[in-house]
Amino acid sequence: MIRDILSVLRGVVAETTLSVLARAQHSVIVQLAEKIQLQEAKITELEKRAGLGVHERNDRTEQDVAFSWVKKTFGTSNAIPIERARRFFEEACELVQSHNLPKSQAMDLLSYVYSRPSGDSASETGGVMVTLWALCAATGISAVACGREELRRVLNGDVGEQRRKHNHKADSRLAAPVELDR
Repeated sequence: MIRDILSVLRGVVAETTLSVLARAQHSVIVQLAEKIQLQEAKITELEKRAGLGVHERNDRTEQDVAFSWVKKTFGTSNAIPIERARRFFEEACELVQSHNLPKSQAMDLLSYVYSRPSGDSASETGGVMVTLWALCAATGISAVACGREELRRVLNGDVGEQRRKHNHKADSRLAAPVELDR
């Protein structure tokens, strides 16, 4: 009984501490965001002067590494947009589940989204990134650090195990099976 009470108290203290830290960090984050916006505006202006378009910048390194890993580990049949969308949706669901969003609310949101016309992929990608950054800021998590750590983990992981886990999803019709290119 005492252990249970102590466990609950530890959880409350941890949540309170995170909440206080998140509020304290908010003003610092806002200031940093303003500085980043100014720097991005300067970079965009320099790119325009150099005749570069947004998609020509060399800012896709981790994205390219992740995509190469997908093709090498699961085959090009798993690199198509619909399969990548399924895997993204799965990870997004796991993220909101880790923040205790009830399944009923998740299903309500899913129904709401699918009751509306489909959006533009580039715009929706931007929306995903902005809301992810805001979620991470609210919870004291670095989106960039977490992404880099996960990329390191999968790159150094057991490919056979990664394929087995993926094919288990495929057996349930939740993923395309691994089909390596020969």
